Amino acid sequence: MTVWTLYLLFLAGIVLSLLLPVMLRWLRDVQQKASKGTAAIWPKLWTFVKPYVKIAVASAVVGFALVLLFLALNGDPKSITWYNAIVYGFGWDSAVQKLLAQ
Repeated sequence: MTVWTLYLLFLAGIVLSLLLPVMLRWLRDVQQKASKGTAAIWPKLWTFVKPYVKIAVASAVVGFALVLLFLALNGDPKSITWYNAIVYGFGWDSAVQKLLAQ
């Protein structure tokens, strides 16, 4: 696995970590407003998603630094499997979300 592939898979984990709370919130709102229609959900959903997007962008930038640190400490990108890279990205972003939650 190349370094760029490792980083892209790390980013995929960050995206999954971003989508999980968003989808859970969306499902909850759809169930509560099923009788009223779904048009009113989108503005509320964007208000909910916006902080998560900001955290995900910050996680991606810091994640790049983490990959560089991994390489500087003689880490071998070939020794990491694709699913581990996704789990690392997911775990990293999930931890950052929890630390920055209000």
